[in-house]
Amino acid sequence: MVKFNSLSELRAYLRKDRTESSLNPVRFINVESMEMWVEVKKLLLSMSSGHLLLSDFCDAEDTTPNIRRLIAKMKASTGSICVLPISEYLRINPEIAQSTILDILTKEYPEALRDALFRIYIPIYRMRSILYTMPDNDPRRKGSIILLETGEEIDYSLTIIQKGLDVELSGNEIYGFKKYLQYWEQNPDKPLILHTSNAVYFENNVFFDDVKVIVTSFDLMRFHYSLPAQFQPTDGTEDDWSRLAQIVAKEKTFQGACCSELSINRYNTKLFEKWKSSLDFQKWLLWMWTRLQPESSYLTNCAKEASTVEAFIESIYCSIVDFVDKPSFDDIYMQRKSLLIKLKLQVPQVFWAAVEHTTKLNALRILTDLSAKEKETIFSLIQGYDYGKKEEVITILQKVYPALANYLLFNGEYEVADFDAIHEDYFNKYRWYKATNNLPEEFLETVRTIAQEKGASVYALKARNFVVNEEYDPESVILFVDGMGAEYIDYLAYVLDSMPKEKYAIQYRVGFCNLPSTTENNKDFLLGKNVLLEMLDLDELKHGSNQYPNNIIQEMAFLDTLREKIEDAMDSGKSKIILTSDHGTSRLAVLVRKTDYDRKLPVQGHSIYKYGRYCEGTDIADVLPTAIEYDGKLIFADYTRFEQKGAPVDEIHGGASMEEWLVPVITIEKVSRKAKKKKATNKVILKDEELKIDSFTKMVTIEFKLESPVTETVSVLLRGKRIVCEKCDGGYIFKYKPLDGETEATAIVFVGSDEISKAKFSIRRPLTTNKKFDI
Repeated sequence: MVKFNSLSELRAYLRKDRTESSLNPVRFINVESMEMWVEVKKLLLSMSSGHLLLSDFCDAEDTTPNIRRLIAKMKASTGSICVLPISEYLRINPEIAQSTILDILTKEYPEALRDALFRIYIPIYRMRSILYTMPDNDPRRKGSIILLETGEEIDYSLTIIQKGLDVELSGNEIYGFKKYLQYWEQNPDKPLILHTSNAVYFENNVFFDDVKVIVTSFDLMRFHYSLPAQFQPTDGTEDDWSRLAQIVAKEKTFQGACCSELSINRYNTKLFEKWKSSLDFQKWLLWMWTRLQPESSYLTNCAKEASTVEAFIESIYCSIVDFVDKPSFDDIYMQRKSLLIKLKLQVPQVFWAAVEHTTKLNALRILTDLSAKEKETIFSLIQGYDYGKKEEVITILQKVYPALANYLLFNGEYEVADFDAIHEDYFNKYRWYKATNNLPEEFLETVRTIAQEKGASVYALKARNFVVNEEYDPESVILFVDGMGAEYIDYLAYVLDSMPKEKYAIQYRVGFCNLPSTTENNKDFLLGKNVLLEMLDLDELKHGSNQYPNNIIQEMAFLDTLREKIEDAMDSGKSKIILTSDHGTSRLAVLVRKTDYDRKLPVQGHSIYKYGRYCEGTDIADVLPTAIEYDGKLIFADYTRFEQKGAPVDEIHGGASMEEWLVPVITIEKVSRKAKKKKATNKVILKDEELKIDSFTKMVTIEFKLESPVTETVSVLLRGKRIVCEKCDGGYIFKYKPLDGETEATAIVFVGSDEISKAKFSIRRPLTTNKKFDI
């Protein structure tokens, strides 16, 4: 083995060598740079009488050369020749490099026997490590291996790409192995990129130089576009990698490809909002991108643990089970729920299997209110808990199913002006037992006890008609919801709580409806008033065939729509809305039927109404301690009933249980209007402060003037009734019929919708005569 440090030294040596006899004509000359390759090739060609090009031994455009035929041609040569470029064939076939070089060295060349000056020059590029392995114990091979050590290139690379990947890279691209050899036979440059259909055969070779074989799209991105090391070929299909490679080739990076394909500037979890409408490739790409995110979150952990897109989605649903007993559970739960809201997917069956294998309380913790089946499952789980577990269950539901939690007990601050503790306690229990589809004897006894008081606690409140009249003014409108009892007041507070408090003032009140609690008996308060809407949906739901728990789910869904109705009305110019109802309904009065607690009484000749909730006639009042005697009727205040054909499926009304009898009266008013009302003042000047009742009409006539003239309508509110005043002699006049024994009254005076003052007057009754002494 001979070494040189410069081209001039090599040139001098070779020129001298060709004048000296040699037992072996072969001269392998190794160079370390393409620049030297070009120079040495010129030198060797100038010293040869002919040359053999490997490309001439390729049978087709994309086949490797036939080395046996090449060696045969070398043996048949009669003059010194230059053979090139053998190193580029051996570079991609490193497993045969040593044996091929040794075979060439040990062959017998007939011309060498005739002419000791015959030479076969073979330039070699960057194969010093192979040449060092050649045995040097044969004197006949002395001087056959020459090393030109002028400094090795550090940026050399050869990339072999499987034909069909259809990508273009930066560099000298060559298509077909024959043209690749021809390129080296001329003046090569770097880096080199060979497109060949034979790349698959080189894939597993162990190269001794910087040679990359790209058989798949994955290889292409890994070697040329710095595909993140976390990714493995098994993470996607060949179609996935192929499509990604085309985008990466255009965008230059994986990150750029993701942004381009998913139409976004940077990674954002909002991308999951488009999951259902995304193509399978886009879902796969988003999963892969999520795996690279640096922050530790529930989403990224699920992405990194999954091996497929399908497993990723299953992990999002099921991995929550692993956190249920950990301190971070609440945060993890909210991360997951936020993600599921974006995904909008059907819950996979594997999740339900996980639910079945955990405790009831933990199962409740991992559910959400995002699917119908989950909601139904939540109801089925809470059925197993008694009222004593209410607080624990509601605490869980605040995250899991906020609507149900706030139906049971509003998680906020609001005040019901007319409610007493007995009413709050009653409805807290009623809602719990309705939601859990349970009717314990203890609650039945509570209902019976209250019923035996004959409405005492209810009559301590104000009538719904009276409350509405107190709240109503000429600019008010009434939103009437059929069948909306006081049981919903907590849920309505929840629904309306998100209305901007700087824009709206909301007041919650409760009143009792007319008995019996039927619609036809409870629409009198609407007469003469502005009605925004009469909504019958809730009552129709309750008279339908809805089964538990869908009945409650649909009730809450309907009530959710009220806020939008109210805000739309306010936006269209309304300034005050009174939300109220005709009557409530009872679920438990239906649930009690066909149980051991079902008190069913015979008709006894009376006319029966509303599936036995009341009857005409009061002659049996003494034997019905839980019935209220009202307007010639006996109306049950508990769940006792008269026998009657047919049966309600969901809920019932007509009786006098608290849930049937009490209704909400909720006033929603624009803050700007309310503030204006408070500022408005005007002195009222009565013509007479003591008024005489007209003996014929039994009415008093009140005349007054306002200190400051006004242009709006003037009205008064007296005993809950609104009376519009007539103009008279520069003032105003209205008539009022006093109650029996009433000696004084106070009228609230309104200008338009603004309360401006109060006017108090005395009532003088006429003297009465006793006709017994009339002579």
